[in-house]
Amino acid sequence: NSGPAFRYGSVIIKGLSRYDESLIRDLVPFKPGDPYKRDELLAFQTKLQKMPQFSSAVVHMETDPAAYQAAPVEVVLSEAQTQRISLGAGYSSNTGARGEINYTNNNLLDHALRLNSIVRVEQKRQTLASRRKRETRSGRDTYFGCRILIATKRFISGCSAL
Repeated sequence: NSGPAFRYGSVIIKGLSRYDESLIRDLVPFKPGDPYKRDELLAFQTKLQKMPQFSSAVVHMETDPAAYQAAPVEVVLSEAQTQRISLGAGYSSNTGARGEINYTNNNLLDHALRLNSIVRVEQKRQTLASRRKRETRSGRDTYFGCRILIATKRFISGCSAL
């Protein structure tokens, strides 16, 4: 006998200081009372681990047989750095020498929006790009981005929202 079939209970979130709990609650793929599915819980943990706002995420469910009808799910998070700047340099036979600055903010306007901006200067073209992203429960994350590319004797720009 493997014991009673477990059902999800309430979600307990620990480790948040910069972000609102709704960021996590909006991503929870189950409701209290739903039957426990190991793969579902692991997929939820993996989604949280891949979010740039967190350096680690652990999701586990209480396995006490006395709580099988509504076993609490604990989410323990460690927040990652909010902002990051990186510098790069290189050379390409197509565009020559280049330098770039990349700026990332994982909590834009204190709304857990991710902003990634890059300025790249090459001998034959220059690029300025920026993209904003928001995680969603469905896995269809929302994006908005703009890119301006100035190449020798031509100018290309574009913006998109997905």
